[in-house]
Amino acid sequence: NPTEGRPPLRKYEQARVLGGGSSINGQLANRGAPTDYAEWEARGASGWGWSDVLPYFKKIERDLDFDGPYHGKEGPIPIHRTFPNDWGGLSLAFRDTFAKKGIPYFDDCHAEFGDGCFPFPKNNVYGHRVSTALAYLDGATRLRNNLHILPKCLVERIGRLSDERKRQICEALEIAVDSVRQLGRYVDPLLAAKLSAAAETSDLEPAQSPLSERELQILAAIARGKSSKEIARECSVSPKTICNHVSNIYAKLNLNHRGQLVLYAAEIGLTQPYPAFSQSIS
Repeated sequence: NPTEGRPPLRKYEQARVLGGGSSINGQLANRGAPTDYAEWEARGASGWGWSDVLPYFKKIERDLDFDGPYHGKEGPIPIHRTFPNDWGGLSLAFRDTFAKKGIPYFDDCHAEFGDGCFPFPKNNVYGHRVSTALAYLDGATRLRNNLHILPKCLVERIGRLSDERKRQICEALEIAVDSVRQLGRYVDPLLAAKLSAAAETSDLEPAQSPLSERELQILAAIARGKSSKEIARECSVSPKTICNHVSNIYAKLNLNHRGQLVLYAAEIGLTQPYPAFSQSIS
């Protein structure tokens, strides 16, 4: 209610997986109340009023229980509810207690907008979650030539791109796709673009690095896409030993993740395989 005090802000974790939150959440397909969207619009969010968003709610859903002006019937996300006939005793007791307190029961919370008790709509059918990834990235969609699905990529920002930047990203995408086809290994396309730029502009040399010869060898392997286990096998040492070296590399360079290590390797010229590993790494 806009007239009441707001609860304190809290942090909501987001899912880094295809389908986002729809792949991990509780499968509650509840909408906001019309007054919520009216408030958004009143606060300046033009185009986000109830009459603006309702067509899109209807467009995404295929309601298996209800029809009418508030429900979609042809969308990719199936919506259904579990009604009181299939509720357990505890749920029925809650419903009856609410009714005694003046809080009514209704079947369809997408058509009733007051306080009430109701079976929640869920994006689950035949006992299976239907995330946006399953609904929108079906078999036919995945075969489209103009679609590239890029897992394990972190989006840094969304904005309008210049033609030159579009060209760079297209080239990076080609590198990523080719890496899978030729090497059987995935390369982050945005990281590939950064690597190319770093290699072209760098004037650093490995000798100028604070890393030891042993750490440079390990860094070179990381830059070639090797995992800690793969490096350990090549060096005939335990993965724990390699992990300890990698931790030291992070600390010396004040870096936080593997992509930064690969960029640093490109900046100091470690874009090609480094000299053969010493068998004495320990």
